[in-house]
Amino acid sequence: MNRFNDETLHCLIHLSGQTSYPIIKLRNAIRNFTIECLEPAIERGWVELRTGGKGSSIVEITESGEKWLRKLCDLSEAEAKL
Repeated sequence: MNRFNDETLHCLIHLSGQTSYPIIKLRNAIRNFTIECLEPAIERGWVELRTGGKGSSIVEITESGEKWLRKLCDLSEAEAKL
């Protein structure tokens, strides 16, 4: 399994709340984006990659991906303030 990284988290944040998101939009939004950035999330079932109607790739966050992202936000809220 690939290691989760900052780029993967960045992708999940962009995908959160979206029904589908074209890969080209991720490339434009995230510097140095490659499809490998999504591999840890795909392996964990947090993201699905599919081909769109005109052959373009579409990425979607899954329900488990949304839950994990909410859990991460809850954890950061619970963290003591410095």
